[in-house]
Amino acid sequence: QPRHRVARSPQPVDADSMCLSEETKNAAEPPAKGRYSAKPRPDDLPSAAELRKAIPKHCFNKSLLYSGLYLLRDMGTAAALMYAFAQLIQSQTWQDASLVAKIATTTVYWLVEGFIMWCIFVVGHDCGHGSFSNYTWVNDLCGHITHASILVPYWPWARSHHMHHSYHNNGGNPGPVKDMSHAWYHPDYRERETDFYARMFEPVRDLLPFIGWFFYVLFAEGGHFTPFSGPLWEGASLVVRAKALVSTASCTAMAYGVVRAFEYDAGRIGLVYLGPWVIFSWWLFTVTYLQHHHPESVVYDDGAWSFVKGAFETVDRKYGMGIDNLHHNITDGHVAHHLFFTRIPHYHLLEATEAIKGELKRRGCEEWYLYRDNSLFGGNWYVTEVWRQIHNHYFLANTWVKADGKIE
Repeated sequence: QPRHRVARSPQPVDADSMCLSEETKNAAEPPAKGRYSAKPRPDDLPSAAELRKAIPKHCFNKSLLYSGLYLLRDMGTAAALMYAFAQLIQSQTWQDASLVAKIATTTVYWLVEGFIMWCIFVVGHDCGHGSFSNYTWVNDLCGHITHASILVPYWPWARSHHMHHSYHNNGGNPGPVKDMSHAWYHPDYRERETDFYARMFEPVRDLLPFIGWFFYVLFAEGGHFTPFSGPLWEGASLVVRAKALVSTASCTAMAYGVVRAFEYDAGRIGLVYLGPWVIFSWWLFTVTYLQHHHPESVVYDDGAWSFVKGAFETVDRKYGMGIDNLHHNITDGHVAHHLFFTRIPHYHLLEATEAIKGELKRRGCEEWYLYRDNSLFGGNWYVTEVWRQIHNHYFLANTWVKADGKIE
C-alpha cells in the first residue's frame, strides 16, 4: 500500500554535521500524492547527528585489516578464476569438448567472474569514500588497484560519486556540484538541457542494464576519463584534473596489460576478460539503479531539499542467497551508507541499519525507511525487477516537491 510522508519546510544543511534545522510553518493540507503528504507540520524525522548518536560507536571504526582481507578475498578469487579459465581454453580438453559444453562453461565463468568483479568495485568504492581505512594514501592506492583492474577511473568516479551522495534527489540545484549519477526528470518537464542523455536513451532503455555503465563513464557529465570539459569538471583545479589523468593512465595500463597477456588475441580477450566485464557492468547498473529508483520516489527542488531527506529516498533491497554478504551489503545496508558514506565501513552497515530503523520507530516515523525483498522467492526478483522498473518508470519522478512546498 502507498505510504504517506509528511513534508517539512525547506531546511538548510549544516556542512559539518549535516543536521536539519527545525523550521516549520502552517498551511492547509492539499491532497496527498503517493507516499508524500505536503502538509508542512513538525515531525520527528531525526537529523544526521541524532541518527549518529543512535548508532553504536564501534560501527564508525575502520579496520585496515578487515578491509584488506576483503580486498584480497575478492581480487584473489577473481585472479584465480581468470587464470584457471585462461588455461582451460588453451588445453586439449577444451579443444575436445562439445560446443554445448563450451557455451555452458563459458556462461558459468562469465556470471561468476563478472559478479566477483562487481565485488571488487564495491571495495574500491569504499576506498573512494574513505571508509576503507583511516589512511588516505592507503585508500587511494588500494582504490586504484581495485578500480583499474576493472577499468574504472578511480579519482574521477570518486568525484562524481561524492557529488551524488551529497545531493541525492536534489532536482533543482543550480550549481555545478549536484547529483551527477542519478538524474530524474518530471513527466511535464522533459526538455531541460540536463535531461539530454535521459531522452536519448529512453527508446532503448531496456538495454541500459548492459550498456548504461559504459556510456555513463565514457561520456556523461563530460566523461570520467577526460577531465577537460563538462559539468563534472566545472571548477576543478589543475591538481584535480592531473589526478584524474593518473587514474585514466592506470586504466590504460591495465587494458594494455590484458591485451599483452593474451597476445593480442581478440577471441581470448573477449572470452576471459570482456565477457565478465559486461556482466560486471550489468551488476553495477542494476544494483545502483534499484538502490536509487522506486516508483514512489520523491524528488525535491533545491529549496525543499535536505541531505537527510535525500538519503532516505534510497532503498535497501534484499537479494538473498548470500549475495548481499558477498557484495559487502551494498544492497541491504545502502540507506545507512548514504547517510554516513565517509564514516561507516561496509562490515558495520547492517548493525548501523538496525540502529537507524530503531531510532525511526522510536520517533514514530519508520515509514521513511524504504525496504524491498528482491530475492528469488521474494516476489520481485532483482533480475526481472530492474527491467520492469526501467521499462515502466525509467527516470520519471512522479512526485516532485517544489521550493514552496507544492507538489507537481
